[in-house]
Amino acid sequence: GIKRLIIKGDSLLIIKQIQGMWKCQSVGLHGFYKEALSLMKSFNKVQVKHVSCVDNKETNSLAQEH
Repeated sequence: GIKRLIIKGDSLLIIKQIQGMWKCQSVGLHGFYKEALSLMKSFNKVQVKHVSCVDNKETNSLAQEH
Protein backbone atom coordinates (compact mmCIF):
# COMPACT_ATOMS: atom_id res chain seq x y z
CA GLY A 1 0.00 0.00 0.00
CA ILE A 2 0.87 3.64 0.10
CA LYS A 3 3.55 4.45 2.67
CA ARG A 4 4.26 8.13 1.98
CA LEU A 5 1.80 10.97 1.51
CA ILE A 6 2.24 14.58 0.40
CA ILE A 7 -0.60 16.92 1.29
CA LYS A 8 -0.71 20.25 -0.52
CA GLY A 9 -3.17 23.00 0.26
CA ASP A 10 -3.65 26.71 -0.35
CA SER A 11 -5.23 27.43 3.04
CA LEU A 12 -2.41 28.46 5.36
CA LEU A 13 -4.79 28.08 8.32
CA ILE A 14 -5.57 24.44 7.53
CA ILE A 15 -1.94 23.61 6.74
CA LYS A 16 -0.69 25.10 10.03
CA GLN A 17 -3.42 23.25 11.96
CA ILE A 18 -2.56 19.89 10.37
CA GLN A 19 1.14 20.52 11.08
CA GLY A 20 0.25 21.09 14.74
CA MET A 21 1.49 24.68 14.71
CA TRP A 22 -1.94 26.24 15.26
CA LYS A 23 -4.98 24.97 17.16
CA CYS A 24 -8.21 24.03 15.45
CA GLN A 25 -10.74 26.21 17.25
CA SER A 26 -13.70 25.73 14.91
CA VAL A 27 -16.27 23.42 16.50
CA GLY A 28 -17.66 22.62 13.04
CA LEU A 29 -14.26 21.53 11.70
CA HIS A 30 -12.85 19.81 14.77
CA GLY A 31 -14.22 16.38 13.79
CA PHE A 32 -12.63 16.62 10.35
CA TYR A 33 -9.38 17.78 11.94
CA LYS A 34 -9.27 14.80 14.30
CA GLU A 35 -10.11 12.38 11.47
CA ALA A 36 -7.36 13.83 9.27
CA LEU A 37 -4.79 13.43 12.06
CA SER A 38 -5.94 9.86 12.65
CA LEU A 39 -5.69 8.97 8.95
CA MET A 40 -2.21 10.50 8.74
CA LYS A 41 -0.99 7.98 11.33
CA SER A 42 -1.53 5.15 8.83
CA PHE A 43 1.37 6.42 6.68
CA ASN A 44 5.10 6.05 7.36
CA LYS A 45 5.80 9.61 6.21
CA VAL A 46 3.48 12.57 5.68
CA GLN A 47 4.56 15.92 4.27
CA VAL A 48 2.21 18.89 4.51
CA LYS A 49 2.98 21.81 2.21
CA HIS A 50 1.39 25.19 1.62
CA VAL A 51 0.97 26.26 -2.01
CA SER A 52 -0.31 29.60 -3.25
CA CYS A 53 -3.72 29.87 -4.90
CA VAL A 54 -1.96 30.80 -8.14
CA ASP A 55 -0.03 27.51 -8.06
CA ASN A 56 -3.18 25.58 -7.22
CA LYS A 57 -5.27 26.48 -10.29
CA GLU A 58 -6.13 22.88 -11.24
CA THR A 59 -7.48 22.08 -7.78
CA ASN A 60 -9.46 25.30 -7.64
CA SER A 61 -11.06 24.61 -11.02
CA LEU A 62 -12.02 21.09 -9.94
CA ALA A 63 -13.54 22.43 -6.73
CA GLN A 64 -15.66 24.89 -8.71
CA GLU A 65 -17.18 22.02 -10.73
CA HIS A 66 -18.77 20.42 -7.65
